[in-house]
Amino acid sequence: MSNVHRDATTTQTRQHIGRGVRLYYVGGEVFAECLSENSVFVQSPNCNVRYGWHPATVCKIPPGCHLKIFNNQEFAALLARKVNEGIKEVYKLTHMCTIRLSFVKGWGAEYRRQTVTSTPCWVEIHLVGALKWLDTVLTEMGSLPPGSSTT
Repeated sequence: MSNVHRDATTTQTRQHIGRGVRLYYVGGEVFAECLSENSVFVQSPNCNVRYGWHPATVCKIPPGCHLKIFNNQEFAALLARKVNEGIKEVYKLTHMCTIRLSFVKGWGAEYRRQTVTSTPCWVEIHLVGALKWLDTVLTEMGSLPPGSSTT
């Protein structure tokens, strides 16, 4: 698919993506597997909490490797704790349902590029099932802060 607005850096990066990445769901867990000959880079708040990393940490997935990027049981436990802290704390979990992924080029504290949008090729994945779950819990808890619906 061609794009007249695509710059040379993006075109060159796309040529290095190859087979890209495979996302798969097994038993309540979401994994990212690098099928490319070049690394992919993932920012997963759920994964970062699991390992006690800074929330903005970006993980490099080398070719042939995979990473668990979301776990429903871990999210459920965190959600249960946050329910006791109030609706605003539950609402803050919406960021846990978004995963950012870039191809070939990384970003973050260890890189020249500070944001995913400054990489040539990237995607943002919204975990709709987890967002719907949050929406249900928030609705049961009562009114949300103005302009903060998760749907």
